[in-house]
Amino acid sequence: MVIGQNFSSALFSALWERKPVRTRPQRCTKFLVHLSKFHFQKKTLPPQIHPDHTLVNVIKQSCMKTIKKMLRVLAVTFLLLFSVLFIYANWHKPTLGERIYMENPTQIVVMRLPDNFSARDSLGVLAFFDAEEGVYSNIVRPSAHTLCVTIDPRKTDRSSILEKGMSFHPGIVEREPLQARAECPVNLGPFRKLTYALNIRK
Repeated sequence: MVIGQNFSSALFSALWERKPVRTRPQRCTKFLVHLSKFHFQKKTLPPQIHPDHTLVNVIKQSCMKTIKKMLRVLAVTFLLLFSVLFIYANWHKPTLGERIYMENPTQIVVMRLPDNFSARDSLGVLAFFDAEEGVYSNIVRPSAHTLCVTIDPRKTDRSSILEKGMSFHPGIVEREPLQARAECPVNLGPFRKLTYALNIRK
């Protein structure tokens, strides 16, 4: 009788403590969850090289940086040189001769006349040069035996005037410049013309 009671108690306890039986839908759901985890879990892939980190792109980027630095240095250098040139151009006011020359460019060719040059020859040479293109004016100084021809350097030049003077008379040659005083007119070179253009005090 006691054995029967113990067996009944053990069977009741086993049935009471038994885990609930999973139904078929629950098992299928759990299987699908495990399957999805297996397929979609993250795998450790080997590191890939970014397209921007290739050797060619690295060289290109290095060249671009170098070019940018060079352009920056050139720009700064140009600004410094321009500033120095601008200050130098405005350090002094342009002279009257420079202003006259820039407003109406002129040059004077001074030629020496032969000692036996007569007044009639002087009139002839004046008329000869008056007919030449690019000649503003000309004057003969009998006492100094000189001929001064004022020309427009944009239309003629000194060598052409000297050749024409010699064609009129072989004894007409260029007079040597006088060292004791300044020669007229002012003949501005390219650099002086540039500084005059930058001068705001004219």
